[in-house]
Amino acid sequence: RIYIGDNTCHKTDPTPVGRYVAGIGLNRNNTSTRYATDVTVQDNTILSDVHNAYGYLAGIFVSDTFDNLCILGNMIYDNDSAIYQWC
Repeated sequence: RIYIGDNTCHKTDPTPVGRYVAGIGLNRNNTSTRYATDVTVQDNTILSDVHNAYGYLAGIFVSDTFDNLCILGNMIYDNDSAIYQWC
């Protein structure tokens, strides 16, 4: 099992247009032929206090190329969108 946990992502500087404010992004490249399996994202803290940041986006961003992905006990603060899925 791959474990991503106990991290803090805190964005404090201005963000370029078109970029997310803060977070954890999980994605596979376009040539992947198999899904990533048994991944846990747990007990992370994600926050942004950047005024007028692009879309106020902070969160956990996940593609659809995972099997048995568990997202548990994460705290996401100061944003309009907590979870977004890449499709």
